[in-house]
Amino acid sequence: MNARRNLQTPPCVAVVMPAFNAGATISIAVQSVRGQTFNNWQLLIIDDGSTDATADIARAYCRQDPRISLLRGEHQGVSCARNLGIRESRGDVIAFLDADDAWHPDKLARHLQHLTQRPDVGVSYSQAEILDQHGRHTGQFSRGRICGLRAEHLLYSNPTTTTSTLVVRRTVFDQAGFFNTRMSFAEDLEWLIRASVVSGFLLEGLDLPLTLYRTNAQGLSSQLARMQQGWEALISEVNAYAPDLVRLHYRPARAEHLCYLARRALRLGGQGHNALRFLGRALAADWRLAVRQPLKVSAIFAMACINGARLFTQPASIKLRKT
Repeated sequence: MNARRNLQTPPCVAVVMPAFNAGATISIAVQSVRGQTFNNWQLLIIDDGSTDATADIARAYCRQDPRISLLRGEHQGVSCARNLGIRESRGDVIAFLDADDAWHPDKLARHLQHLTQRPDVGVSYSQAEILDQHGRHTGQFSRGRICGLRAEHLLYSNPTTTTSTLVVRRTVFDQAGFFNTRMSFAEDLEWLIRASVVSGFLLEGLDLPLTLYRTNAQGLSSQLARMQQGWEALISEVNAYAPDLVRLHYRPARAEHLCYLARRALRLGGQGHNALRFLGRALAADWRLAVRQPLKVSAIFAMACINGARLFTQPASIKLRKT
């Protein structure tokens, strides 16, 4: 492993902000960076081929603040945008903020303190407060695992919630590589697993809601079939460098993910039939899910039935994909 840099001297933090048609939200994101109590940062806005006012708004901020710069390119996806920002950034620490999210004013200061106190931690993350698609507070907060996070935990769920919570030592990218540009879903989760397996650094969180995460009912996260395809693509990528991890955890992790999709179908409304379908597939993947989490499984089933869905009667006929 490369020598780890000493963070006793306050480093310049590079904030990488991918933006695609984010004209309606980017000002809030940028202002949350400018409002940080730690001010030795640079902000790189990567305009990923936007067709709205995103670039114009970013240029205006560049004129106001020399710490902000704009990089533009053709639309290639969020992984390419983040990778460009990493390559063009300077400093020992890289933080990520999507252009529709925002930070608490103490976000960077808290994470830098964490990294200074824990030289064995390479990825520091936080909890998140959940906003609706209009940026309104929902009163909901993430409750992901903070300590003892291992690669197998990341197969079951993403305790970091969103890339906007991540603050990362540059050395981790030197060891684990950049974001996977072949993936359009769960690319952040795949990178976290790879960083955990390859880099030798720990992933550890702060039990503080330092990120404001905006959900989007019209975005990829609401497209349930694509989410499932994306998870299978994640498994395929991880299988290439950690086959034993996939072999040991594929079936229960797949069941957990399908159960998550069932819950999301219910939250979207009017999709009780989809909720039952995903729940049936979850139990077909690993029937022990009902033993491990009987209350959750029963609640999903009851709520889906109340919503007037038809019972999915053939879960056992689903053929599991082998890895």
